[in-house]
Amino acid sequence: MGIDKCPGRLLIVCPALFQRFYDATFPVEVDHVHFTPINKTPLEYAKELKQQYHQKRWYKVATLMEDGSAPSPYPLFKLKDILASCSTVFASKGKCCRNRPISPNTKHWYKRVYKRAGSILRYLCSNLPSKIFNIMSSTVLKPRLEKAKRLANEAYGDQQYNWATYTGDISNCYDELVHDRILEAVQFWCKAIPALLGRRRTDRFSVNKYNRKICVMGNDNTGGDYITITIATLMEICKFDCENSVLQVRGKLYRRKLGAPMGGYLSAFYAMLTFAYREFTTLYPTFEKLALPGWMGRYLDDVIAAIAYKDQKQLVQIQEFIQWLGSHGAYEEPLVLNVEPEGDQEFLEAKVYHENMELWARLHNKVTKDFMARLPPYRRRLPDRDSTPKAEQIKLVASTMTRIRQLTKPDVSMLQCLIDLKLETEAAGYASQIFLRAARSQWLSTSNVLKEEEKELFVLSTQCSLDVAIGNYTTP
Repeated sequence: MGIDKCPGRLLIVCPALFQRFYDATFPVEVDHVHFTPINKTPLEYAKELKQQYHQKRWYKVATLMEDGSAPSPYPLFKLKDILASCSTVFASKGKCCRNRPISPNTKHWYKRVYKRAGSILRYLCSNLPSKIFNIMSSTVLKPRLEKAKRLANEAYGDQQYNWATYTGDISNCYDELVHDRILEAVQFWCKAIPALLGRRRTDRFSVNKYNRKICVMGNDNTGGDYITITIATLMEICKFDCENSVLQVRGKLYRRKLGAPMGGYLSAFYAMLTFAYREFTTLYPTFEKLALPGWMGRYLDDVIAAIAYKDQKQLVQIQEFIQWLGSHGAYEEPLVLNVEPEGDQEFLEAKVYHENMELWARLHNKVTKDFMARLPPYRRRLPDRDSTPKAEQIKLVASTMTRIRQLTKPDVSMLQCLIDLKLETEAAGYASQIFLRAARSQWLSTSNVLKEEEKELFVLSTQCSLDVAIGNYTTP
């Protein structure tokens, strides 16, 4: 079976041990809070779904998957829990052998209907207001931190100040989503987003037939390239999805009473919109009351806070705010934000640092970290040389260079990241020319032109030998 965030890697588990973890991850027979049995055979249930599809006239939204089937869930184990001892993980997290409860909806009968509805939810998420924590990509991390620094400089002028940085994750954010709160949030943003975009109101959205990432407010005016879905129909689909999230375990069907499936087409959007609603109404106004310069961001269930302070009194205010944010009431029970201790923080694929008044981020290369520690290459971003054509190797290395530029300030941090990448290409067995040609492709790019300070750093990284890179490596 696969390993979380480790594409191409396989985990071999004793069948008896796997069954024990499977039953603990999907306790459908004993967990009456999250699951309830469906007293129908899979064939009977499929027939009922097809009848409802026609009764609800969802054929106007998308076609039915006639040969669909119920999701068969599986646990996807986390790499960090595989590598570390159970006692180490338990001491840190309060449990061990953690995994993600995946319930893939790739063969669901309503797959195409849910994907069309998901286009609208994606549109809502992409247009959420600034007065929430939601971000859609790690590429905004560098500019948001730079803006936080400008705000701190404006607020404190010539006074000395420091940064307090925290990260956390909303535990079990899929399993513990309350259906009524999901629907309330979707309904709220369907009404709020048009107003925020300068439209008085709209009662429908139109989704492109050929590209579900393209969605517009109102009717289709292109002559047939879009499917128009009213908000009433969207809410009907979301309500049905919440109340009929089905999974098949040992040949029997069960329905979720609480939560959304990790693997559902709408689940991530439900989480983002539900959290955004809570932030818009409660959390962001509380953050504003601190009246301290800084920034808070959230990518799905991962949260980061970077707040500047100039004295102990302000630091205590920040600590009290973070403590409240990690309480059971902030994101509303049963959800809770687990907050890491203050300090330099890992957030998504970056690491955020602070020292005195400085605040910055850089790409956090865990592959190189493992390589330099002489650990087996469990985490791999670059596939092995023998399985990858040279043109693809260059493309992969160049794309990582782009990520470095998006996340990292063009100073010594960027140079360190580029040297880390050079070490990573060595770990993958790539020829030294691959890194050089990838850097050249960045240099010659007309769509994403290198800045002058970046050019100097790229030149230095290509001139740095592997021996020098290894000799000067410092663990990030």
